[in-house]
This record gives sequence, C-alpha cells and structure tokens, in this order.
Amino acid sequence: MIKLRIFHCTLIVFVLNVSCDGDEPRPKVFDLDYMAHVYPENFVAVIDNPFMPLTVGSTYHYTGETAGGTETVDIEILPETKMVMGISCMVVLDRAYLNDELIEETYDWYAQDKDGNVWYMGEAVDNYVGGVVDNHYGA
Repeated sequence: MIKLRIFHCTLIVFVLNVSCDGDEPRPKVFDLDYMAHVYPENFVAVIDNPFMPLTVGSTYHYTGETAGGTETVDIEILPETKMVMGISCMVVLDRAYLNDELIEETYDWYAQDKDGNVWYMGEAVDNYVGGVVDNHYGA
C-alpha cells in the first residue's frame, strides 16, 4: 500500500509540473484551427503534378556520401494503392542503404487533390540493424 501511495504522489507531482510550467506558451498537440479538412471527394485517382509525377513502374536511384559512408536510396512507384482516410493513395516503395546494407524500407502513401496538390498521407516503416528489422520508428 505504501508503494501505491508513493507512485500516486509522484504521478500528481509530474502532472502538476507539466501543466504549471510557467508563462511560456506551449505548442498545441491537437489544434482544430490548423487541422486540414480532408474530404475524399476532393481527391483524384492519379498523381500528375509536374513537380512530383508518380508514374507506376518508375524507379529512381540516388547515391550520396554521408558521415557514415555511402548512402543509396532506391524508389519504386508500385501498381498498388492504399486507402487512407477514405482516399485511394499511390504506394511508393523507398529503400535506403548505408554502405550497401539495408537500413530502412518504407511504403509511402501519396494522393493528389483536385487542385493538383500532392499530399503525403503517411507511411509504414521498417528500420533494419544488421539485416534484421529492429523497429518501426517514423511510421
């Protein structure tokens, strides 16, 4: 019973510290004033924005030097789609390698609205260490 009381008191102190942190404004975690209003009927089936056309079957290969060595990124526009918030999104496979070892594989989801804006709708991430999935941070 004593341990429970100590935990309870610690929790109360923590909550008070978080909620009474001086006069500085705190960023809002969830603010409806800045939420985009997403309506599936405002999206189109293709992504043909001239700055980011996503043509099924297209592939891209990038290579660069980093502090950790040579990093390469391979991107492929897949023929599949993913439903996100009622919107059919194109799926893009993105694989990153460091010194030829796979370090990250993501499936990214994009959609285009009727005005031609391309929206990044999320991703599923696998982060690798030593050739094995280590975590999904960033998803």
